[in-house]
Amino acid sequence: KSEGRILAGGFPVGERAIAFIVESDSPKDLDELLEFVPFWGIVKTQVTPLQAFEDRHDQDLRATEQMEQSLHR
Repeated sequence: KSEGRILAGGFPVGERAIAFIVESDSPKDLDELLEFVPFWGIVKTQVTPLQAFEDRHDQDLRATEQMEQSLHR
């Protein structure tokens, strides 16, 4: 976290797990970062890429416009 790459994190309530949000330039960069997590290699890891709210909003607007155009043809 001190390097600014781990943006937030904590322990999910009721689970024996850890969750955190990481800023990464590439999958390779993330993989190298994860190697420094304690118990790496003996625990299951799940990575979920996130899309920025603004990017998703723009994507949804374009999709909606395309659907509207196809309905008016």
